[in-house]
Amino acid sequence: MTKTAFVNCNLFVGDREQLLNNAWFVVDNETGKLTAKGTGKLNVAVEQQVDLDGQYVMSGLINAHTHVGLVNAAKDHYPETETLVTYKALKDLKNGLKGGVTYIRSCGVPFDVDVKLKNMRNDYPFEGPGMRPAGMPISILGGHADQPLGENHELNASHLVN
Repeated sequence: MTKTAFVNCNLFVGDREQLLNNAWFVVDNETGKLTAKGTGKLNVAVEQQVDLDGQYVMSGLINAHTHVGLVNAAKDHYPETETLVTYKALKDLKNGLKGGVTYIRSCGVPFDVDVKLKNMRNDYPFEGPGMRPAGMPISILGGHADQPLGENHELNASHLVN
């Protein structure tokens, strides 16, 4: 197991309401998991050390309710197609990661785009947080997710039930 220490930072771990000043933390390079933390002088043997020059570090955020790829078709004036939803989903995932979100729980995406992206990620990597996809939502007729999709509105955003 190779380890990297990140030193000289202000660390917020989230296990208590405390900011650790002049902190350090150690990450297992294979799993990406934090294995040790402390303040002051580093007291753990590591293979690599990175000076963070007083920057602030915090744990990744989890967004437990997302609809990646959600398109406001009325505003954007484009038909909601699988291509557009996929493009928007990739953009949303990248922006989420930039904002500190490291994991999402998808709660319904047209065309099962979230499921398809997760399934293809190993072969075609893209920037974004880890994800637990849900696929297309289920809706009653006239319900929240009963929305037309496709070039000619020939599809629906959800699986409809009576």
